[in-house]
Amino acid sequence: MHLDRAGSPRAARAYLEAALGEIERHELLAAREHLARGVAVAEASVDRIELEAARGGVELALGDSAVALESLTTVRSV
Repeated sequence: MHLDRAGSPRAARAYLEAALGEIERHELLAAREHLARGVAVAEASVDRIELEAARGGVELALGDSAVALESLTTVRSV
């Protein structure tokens, strides 16, 4: 995404919005990619919390309970 390459603090939110759109279309693998990138660039705690919560749900739906638990545990610690 362009915001990411520009180093914008809005990049994490853009990745979250893209992931939510993919989730609505049941494109969970694409959502997983957006969420992972969003987590990597997130600076604000609120963005990190929302990204990790969504990531936990996606990972659980994809059957990776270990990663889901890790993401949801991160939400509690932020």
